[in-house]
This record gives sequence, structure tokens and C-alpha cells, in this order.
Amino acid sequence: MSRLLRSIYRYNFRHTMATSSTSGARKLQLTDEVRFPVPWGHIAAKVWGDPGGRPVLGLHGWQDNANSFDALAPLLPTDFYFIVLDFPGHGRSSHRPPGLPNQFVEYLFDIKRVVDVLKWKRFSIIGHSMGGGIGVTFAGLFPELVERVVSLDLMAPVSRDPEMAPSLLRTSIEQTLGIEAVNKEEKTYTPEAALKRLLDANASLTEEAGKILLERGTKVLEDGRVMFTRDHKVKTRTPLSFSNDHLLAFIKQMKCEYLALRFLHSPDFEKARRQQFSEAFSQSCSKFEYVELPGNHYAHLVSAEVVAPSVCQFFSEYLSSAENRFAC
Repeated sequence: MSRLLRSIYRYNFRHTMATSSTSGARKLQLTDEVRFPVPWGHIAAKVWGDPGGRPVLGLHGWQDNANSFDALAPLLPTDFYFIVLDFPGHGRSSHRPPGLPNQFVEYLFDIKRVVDVLKWKRFSIIGHSMGGGIGVTFAGLFPELVERVVSLDLMAPVSRDPEMAPSLLRTSIEQTLGIEAVNKEEKTYTPEAALKRLLDANASLTEEAGKILLERGTKVLEDGRVMFTRDHKVKTRTPLSFSNDHLLAFIKQMKCEYLALRFLHSPDFEKARRQQFSEAFSQSCSKFEYVELPGNHYAHLVSAEVVAPSVCQFFSEYLSSAENRFAC
């Protein structure tokens, strides 16, 4: 880690520990559940705060859903208008039409559809993991729309060596067609078995966090058993991935302020490229901060009180009232 990154980390870690108590603060409230129409159905979303607040879009991680932000959202400034999406094929959103592969770039279309319906001219993004990578990419595509981005535990989208493209595309085709060939009824589980299945696949989740995700990621049947609602295609590899050069081209177009949070007990897949990407963000973004915090990949859900202060501090100059600037 460079001297610059270490100094940023030390400052923000001290700030987080000094301001981690939020018990006396007024909390952002869950106010609505909405559906945005799309040609194949709808994109579902949870709404926190009032329409007159600062527009912020929440983007969850791979195979998660909008409940991923249930612990963090109440700790965010109360003048946020925070709309958290279920990406298509996740949570309560419609699955994409049969026969189409799962593609990372389609999520960018989804965001633009939603933003157009909302008629947002300027807004911010808070994304976790895959959602953070999507947010960064969108900010490079539409720099005139995005004011700030916070990415939780992923600095930039996953990149692949161009030489891997043939094998990755083949894998995607085989996985997608394999899922289509298996035409069988969805498995059902007892709530306890569904929770065990989720926790066995996600060691970073606590039992409580797992239940929060399952509440939106499963459907309760008449007999009390549950079935997972996500589209099996979201588990497949995306047909084509960006190379580092592709990602750097998007980053060069970014104009927003950007905060990248890394959770220290999460696997570090970005170590080799972090310095290069940090320099690129520093050159293009109006402000760039990299912060390391204790916690695992789901720290925003498992220990949100540790994550919230850094997010609130990043937005502090953007907030309209002293109450919001210091509530976190």
C-alpha cells in the first residue's frame, strides 16, 4: 500500500472509531416499496426517506437483494431519498426473458431505465461489491448524471485478461444452455434449511444477516416451505468481461467524487491492481478516497455501525443541515 493510501486509511479509521455511536440520532425511515416498469416486467425497489431528499441509488451485490442495505440505510443522513433496487433476477424483480444470457452490461441499462422514470438529473450511488462496480461503470458512462459514488468492498469491476475471452465466453454459453436444459420444478426448503443453505455458501453472513436477505430472496409457500426467487441464470458467468484497459477508459470519463471502502477481513482480489486504479481515480474524479475498515464482505449488513460513519463523512459537505452532517 502506498504512503498516500496508508495516510487516508489512518485518518478515516480514526474518524470511524470516534464517531461510531449513532444511538441518539434520528434515523432514515423505510417509506415505500415501488416497482419500475420494464419491457419484460418490473424492477422492484425499497424506498428510504422522502422524495424531496437528496437522490441516492442503492445497488446490491451478486445474488443478493435490496435487503442488503437494511442495516446501513437507517444510519444514513435523514435527508437522503435512498432508492435501493433489486436487480432483475434478484429479490422481487422480474426475471429477464427466457433464452437470454446473464450479462453485466444489462445492469447499466436497468439503472438508466430507472433514472429516466425518476427524472433524476443528478444523483449519487452507494453500491456493494458487484453493485459498486456497476456504479463506477455507470459513472463513467454518464458522468453528467452522477454526483458521488460509494463502493463497498470493490474498487472497480472485475477485469479479465483478453486472452481469457474465448474460454470465458465458452463457459458462459455452456452454463446458460445447461440451465435451460434442466427443466425441473424449483426446490423447496424449510425456512431453517434455506437459511443453512445460504449460510453454508456465504461464510461472511451471520444468522441474522442471512434471515434479512432471505426475507426478500425467498417466497413462502402455502405449506410454510420456501423457495428461492432468484433467476438461476444470475449464477452463470457473464459472456464478455472488461479488460483493465477497458475499465481505465471508463474511469477516465468519471467526474464525480468517489469513495472506495475495503473491508479488511474480506478476500483481497484487487491487491495487484489497486495502486494503478487508485492513481486513475485520483486523476479523473473530482475527489477520490480509499478507506479500509474492519469487517468481512458483508460488513455493511453485519456491522453497519462501523461502515456508516465513513459514508456519512463522505457526504457531509453535500448535506443540507447541521443535523445531518453530525447525525452519523
